[in-house]
Amino acid sequence: MSLHHRIRELFLAPQLFYQASEAARLLGWSSAEIERAILEGEVEATSTRAGYRLAWQEVAVTFTAQHSQSVIEQALAEEAAAVVPELVRLAELRLQIPRYQAAMITQLADRENISVDELVTRHFLDLASVESEWLAAKIPGFDAALRWPEP
Repeated sequence: MSLHHRIRELFLAPQLFYQASEAARLLGWSSAEIERAILEGEVEATSTRAGYRLAWQEVAVTFTAQHSQSVIEQALAEEAAAVVPELVRLAELRLQIPRYQAAMITQLADRENISVDELVTRHFLDLASVESEWLAAKIPGFDAALRWPEP
């Protein structure tokens, strides 16, 4: 199943819980990979008679850690507005920075094999976490946006 279809299934047809095999399929992982992640505590799962079960939020958090917001929104297209909170959806930002900083973020993104957008987003997430208390007082819905896709 393509990444595009997995994104659409996870966000447009969510289930409360997934069996480990279904979670692995949505994440693009093998059975061994999901079992290792569960046993090592990388993902939280509940043991049942039928095997391990993962909550949608756990699968979604793991998924969003692996894939950029841009990829997710592109796959969801117009339907992103229905399932991704407004404060979480992408916005364009244009800024002027010194050339060494432009070269720096380009090189760092290349080194990590990610886009400049993704690199900056990761660092903004760190900044948002550090400043979350103040920002939550200034921006309605900020806390929920910072926690998304967790409730």
